[in-house]
Amino acid sequence: MIHTFLLEEGTWHGKGFLIDGNNEQFCFEGELSTIHADGEWIHETNMKLSLHDETITITNRCIIVPFKKGNDHTIWRSESPGMGRLIGEFVIVGDSLLSSCVSVDSAFQGAEYFLKIDDKTYMNRGMISKRRQKVSSWRMEWVRVP
Repeated sequence: MIHTFLLEEGTWHGKGFLIDGNNEQFCFEGELSTIHADGEWIHETNMKLSLHDETITITNRCIIVPFKKGNDHTIWRSESPGMGRLIGEFVIVGDSLLSSCVSVDSAFQGAEYFLKIDDKTYMNRGMISKRRQKVSSWRMEWVRVP
């Protein structure tokens, strides 16, 4: 299977829900873009979380080591204002891209997957925990921007 998300340059619009540690659900949407630069891929996300009476913007810049030809696994890193430096990995498993991460101080752990529906649509599910306590989980649909 050929993946268009992450493995190709592009911009995607996402819409879904974030569920916090108290099991409250909030609207979550935004855009992400992937650029394949020389020797690294840059994956930038800009999300808006609609809370009760305010909107919070969440940004992230992830640097990915490109997949080597024939390899289904690679590593990535990012800096998060709330979690510090994260290190992670991506693995291609058939119709899905799996990712896991941990903060360098081991306080935060996360996992998510992207299920390919078609070349322009991916379903995404994920979670973040801190010291084995859920911080948030989410469910999103990502659609490629033409």
